[in-house]
Amino acid sequence: MKKFFFTLVAIMTATLSFAQNTLVATLTHGDKVSVYYGADAFMNAHNTAVSGDVINLSGGTFTVSEITKAVTIRGAGINETNISNNNSSTYIDISTTDTCQLVIECIRFTDRVYFKGTSSNTLFNKCNFTNSSDGIYFDSNSYHENLKFVNCNIMRFSGWGTNSVKLIHCRINSSFQGSSSIQLLNCVVAGSFVNFPPSATFVNCILRDNYGGSATLPSNNIAMNCVAIASSSDPYANMQSNKVDCVKSTIENVFSNTDTYELTDYAKSNYLGTDGTEVGLYGGIYPYNTTPTYPRITNLTVDKQTTADDKLNVEIEVSSAE
Repeated sequence: MKKFFFTLVAIMTATLSFAQNTLVATLTHGDKVSVYYGADAFMNAHNTAVSGDVINLSGGTFTVSEITKAVTIRGAGINETNISNNNSSTYIDISTTDTCQLVIECIRFTDRVYFKGTSSNTLFNKCNFTNSSDGIYFDSNSYHENLKFVNCNIMRFSGWGTNSVKLIHCRINSSFQGSSSIQLLNCVVAGSFVNFPPSATFVNCILRDNYGGSATLPSNNIAMNCVAIASSSDPYANMQSNKVDCVKSTIENVFSNTDTYELTDYAKSNYLGTDGTEVGLYGGIYPYNTTPTYPRITNLTVDKQTTADDKLNVEIEVSSAE
């Protein structure tokens, strides 16, 4: 109960400040809540924080050059809270001795997110990586074990290095390349097959070749219960026995909406994953959803005047994803 109270205090502070068009970051360390304002609010909170702390951000754009501490970072919404480094890279570089988990939820990264060093068990949940040059990029000497992206939108993924990456219920909207070991579950990959990583496993995924080329998946990729949309060739032709229960189809049979990647009734009934639910974003164990998992204020009403006994009425509605 105490933990929820301090979370609610942080969210109220961020919400009230956002209503006043003020950028605010609240840092929660145990029972202590500190508040920072302005474009540098996140960096000021980050510099004060210790690993394991929680930073809540209001809507708006924060200037962030690097994240070097394993903290929990929570935005106001996937398209409401932006992190930018003025058209440069935002670096993720967690010390190998840090035993806490870096968790980032409901943040839109407008610049390249550049992974350096070594870390384990980092989680990006319901984040938006919008940079079209390199939305996500890994230093060639980096190693990140059990790095997870869940319910994320990724414009471009460049998975160099020897990283272990899992993409779960994600949308990759442009080219997808690299040398990392990558597992994809219930994802939609809409890009070029040419640059797919040489070591990737696709389960319950939809692969859409936006360029209409004749490329095929690398022979040592694995695809299970996947649907490919390609106009001129069989993308599985080079895979031999690494293709299990996969099919080709047309975009008309698969998507009822090519912006949200929702499936047609035909696809929902005929293209099923290994768990018996539909392939793509909305089947499986974490159906695509961008609502924050933590409590957030959806309505705040404050009376203009106090009552006769000098009290101020405040009504607050709080919600979170199930």
